[in-house]
Amino acid sequence: ILKDIANRNLHEGAEAIKSKYAPAIPKEIERVDYKHIKEDEKGFCSEYFPNPRPLIITGTNIDLSLWSLERFFRDLGQVDVLVNNYSTGSYLRRPLLALKDATDHLYVHNCEKLWSHEPGLLDSLKLDEIGSFLNREFFAAEMFIGNNNLSGTYLHCANNFNIFYQLKGSKKWEFINPEYTFFTYPLVSEDSGYFGSLYDWSSEF
Repeated sequence: ILKDIANRNLHEGAEAIKSKYAPAIPKEIERVDYKHIKEDEKGFCSEYFPNPRPLIITGTNIDLSLWSLERFFRDLGQVDVLVNNYSTGSYLRRPLLALKDATDHLYVHNCEKLWSHEPGLLDSLKLDEIGSFLNREFFAAEMFIGNNNLSGTYLHCANNFNIFYQLKGSKKWEFINPEYTFFTYPLVSEDSGYFGSLYDWSSEF
């Protein structure tokens, strides 16, 4: 019932705003080359941390040959992972290879299991190097693998520091200014570590 109310009210509120105000113009996310960050680590941190925001870092020189889906299916295809089937709304434990020829919309998310089968993958991301100048210690590393352009994650945020590597394909991101959190009908976990939304964002992807 609450989800139905949230979906209806959010749509009505959005229509009211659109009728009163000019359409918002999406802002281009800043880009910075990793080489320039390394040349002035302190300068980057002093400029970025007082005003945290989404940022695209390019030029990390990761060996992408390790990250091809073809290689994953060949070398790790028999590893069982938890698969979200968007076509049926169910979670199933399946070999990773199930994504290869599936016609359903499958998505493996928040997966840590594959690291243990090939530790070199995690080493190739240079997290220790990046964490050292960001003054952050990473406590979790997870993979997200989809089999088509209709898989994705519902609107959410977490109370921690996130770095995402886009290693294959493309991903559409939508960020909402914290000032407009009330529009999302937020849900907060008991420990305030995770925030979701009552609104069904699955229609957006």
